[in-house]
Amino acid sequence: MPKKKKKAGQSKDAKEPAPPAAYFAELENMRNKGMSDDDILSANGLTFPELHAWKKAFTTFDPHGTGGLRADAIVKIFEGFEMQCDPEDTADIISNFTNKKSTEVVPYLEFVLFLHTLMKVPKSRRTTFGYAFGMFAGKATAKDIKVDKVKAGFSLVGMPMDDDELTEFMATAKKKTKFVQAMTAQAQALTKKGSSTHGKKSKATKPKKAAAAVTIDPKDPKYKKYFKMKSMHLPAAAALGKAKMDGLSEGELDALKKML
Repeated sequence: MPKKKKKAGQSKDAKEPAPPAAYFAELENMRNKGMSDDDILSANGLTFPELHAWKKAFTTFDPHGTGGLRADAIVKIFEGFEMQCDPEDTADIISNFTNKKSTEVVPYLEFVLFLHTLMKVPKSRRTTFGYAFGMFAGKATAKDIKVDKVKAGFSLVGMPMDDDELTEFMATAKKKTKFVQAMTAQAQALTKKGSSTHGKKSKATKPKKAAAAVTIDPKDPKYKKYFKMKSMHLPAAAALGKAKMDGLSEGELDALKKML
């Protein structure tokens, strides 16, 4: 007989956490002011490494590039973890992400900002990573987890680990509490990696001369990757952040900004 699939959300720990109501009001206000997706993501403090990680995960769930996470994709995610997710479950999940504005699709912007907001709230972050532990382990009440489950779980959410990364992670993350701590550390590392120079005051220096105008060719191998990021629907801010990390000059950055 086939193994009976577990029901998604059947345990108390599996309840989908949600950001505070103020989050949705803030997002709506930004849209009403005419802010673009790039502006909204930047205003919410997402670093380039965070944007890259979220985009990679979203692309895994949206392989055809529709720009939205639909009910059938959510069902497939749960099936990958040998869990059943019926229409009512998917509708509730999508409703949470979109503040009840939809039960059919989660747009990319809502997907990123919803999860990013959860990661900033310690209690919600613990709940989310605790839920992930149960899904990876295949049992909501699991106390520990096996390496093959962790490897498969990260692959299913678009963040595969190589053997060295997996060994390092499992050295301290076999138990649920340690797993949550390790995931929290990884999330915080992404934030710090992209904002290590943010907020630092620079010493007084002489005014810089205006950077000479620079012309950029989208086909030039040096710049091609930034235009590719834009074609993959990554925000222009993410491409510019990557360019800055790569050491492009101010003139190059200004020219690139105008073309993205």
